[in-house]
Amino acid sequence: MSPTKVVDVLTRLIDLPARTAHPVTTPAPPVPTASKVGAYNLNSEDQTIRYSPAILKSLRPPQVSCSNLGLQPPPTPQKQHRKRGRKGGIREKNKRRKSRLYVPSVVFGNTRSLNNKIEELQASCRHLYEYRDTSVLGFTETWFEPCTPDQSVKIDGFTLLRGDRTSQSGKVRGGGVCLYINERWAHPNNITIKNKQCTPDLELLTAHIRPFFLPREFTSVIINIVYIPPTADSKEAMSELHQQYKTKKDNEQKQ
Repeated sequence: MSPTKVVDVLTRLIDLPARTAHPVTTPAPPVPTASKVGAYNLNSEDQTIRYSPAILKSLRPPQVSCSNLGLQPPPTPQKQHRKRGRKGGIREKNKRRKSRLYVPSVVFGNTRSLNNKIEELQASCRHLYEYRDTSVLGFTETWFEPCTPDQSVKIDGFTLLRGDRTSQSGKVRGGGVCLYINERWAHPNNITIKNKQCTPDLELLTAHIRPFFLPREFTSVIINIVYIPPTADSKEAMSELHQQYKTKKDNEQKQ
């Protein structure tokens, strides 16, 4: 560096404090302003774009409905109410009260000796709801004898009514009828045997039952279980049944 340039630099350094002694004014920062561009706002401070609610709603996909496509909307399912007088909705009531049926359910069968099937029947009443929830079990040809104890053919939860074959039938073995009444449907104290009949043409057992729940029009239930042997006179058997019905009807009218 030449001596002339060195002298010039030193002179500038000496004069520098004198120059900076005067206050220096700096321009104020610009006030942030927001300019609206179309449907959005541009903020000059943080350089962000803010969209208006109108433009945001316009970005949504179009709503597809049945009316836009010219289709009929599916019908809204409504609960159908049955009119009174048309069976009174008894099926719906039975569905809601499975163990307290208004109309009794009955299981009937011809067993041809119930002694060797009683264990299977007991298991069915314990595990199958068709037997467990039924109101009445009725069987013919039970082949029960007077020496057959009730405890050996008993089913838990059921009241047993027996109509065994007697010597009046003119036969030694076979025949016989019985009823098992569910104790959840009727209390044992409200079950009575009204009639037992055993003839060569007919075997009959009649039970009068007052269940826990019945339609309002009925106060009790009368159940008849009948067995007509194959060798019997069917006309005579029907005549005896008719006579039994007529006698009972006359007694009710007298009362």
